[in-house]
Amino acid sequence: FENFVNLNGGDQETRCLKLKLLQRRFDQETGECGCQSMEQVSYSEFGSYQRPKGPDMEFPCGYSTLIRFLCSQIPQNWIQFDQFVENILWDQNDRVHITCKNGNVYECDYVICTIPLAVMKWNYKSLFTPQLPTWKTEAIQKMD
Repeated sequence: FENFVNLNGGDQETRCLKLKLLQRRFDQETGECGCQSMEQVSYSEFGSYQRPKGPDMEFPCGYSTLIRFLCSQIPQNWIQFDQFVENILWDQNDRVHITCKNGNVYECDYVICTIPLAVMKWNYKSLFTPQLPTWKTEAIQKMD
């Protein structure tokens, strides 16, 4: 793009402005897509983000107040922290069974995995029973 703008962009000031506007648009797109660079943005989804209706919300004491409120609405025993998960059995009667290293087994309707990507890449083949579908494992492998 820079070469194109330099060849077709007018005088130096106009070229500089065009490049800054283009960079601003790229920054916006990567932010909306949750990507670090335009190389990670899907061409077919470029520009598809639509802002939600309504005003932006600001939290005077930060987002931690929102998180604390949301957590207060969930029974304490529904969220487990610092559990070393050995297996996620996810295809049995529409319920998920989580087996932890300490022997605890949790049966639930939904699971939110916050496994670091490096750990997921290393363990996804043995962590899930049955194994994840190919399209999910390919997505895991492509992530940086």
